[in-house]
Amino acid sequence: MAISRVIKALNNLSKAFSDIDDDFFRERTKDYGEKIQDRLLDGIVRGYDTEGKTFKGLAKRTLANRRRLGINHRRPLIAENESILNFLQSSDLIQAGKVQVKLKPADDNEYMFDHNEGFTTPSSSVPPRKWYGIPKTYREGGTQYELFLNKIIKEINNKIANAINES
Repeated sequence: MAISRVIKALNNLSKAFSDIDDDFFRERTKDYGEKIQDRLLDGIVRGYDTEGKTFKGLAKRTLANRRRLGINHRRPLIAENESILNFLQSSDLIQAGKVQVKLKPADDNEYMFDHNEGFTTPSSSVPPRKWYGIPKTYREGGTQYELFLNKIIKEINNKIANAINES
């Protein structure tokens, strides 16, 4: 390879890497955060926790109380005011940094926090339903996490390959 071609390749690489800045990572992390938000919403609607396990069914007493309130479905965590769904749909739920995703704290609302941790009433014990947190597949080592990393690596490799091919 001629020295002029090597110099041109290095210049092309320099230009290609100038596109890989904080905004490059922040944009991809934001997309990843939105996928986490969608997964949390899907879990609430379809009845499974952040580990991918189905929620334990509602107790007979809870079902009776719901019927009195006019709620005829059996889905846990979805009540008449749908505060959990509204919370998960909020635009500020995901706080994406350059290379990290944070969730807005749920402990501002005692009802939501209690359901995530479980609680006891004078007449019964309500099991925890881990509806909030980073889902298992999106944590380090999970399938969605690996897809996220591979997508970024592939984009960077493509930028390198294009820069070298242009020289």
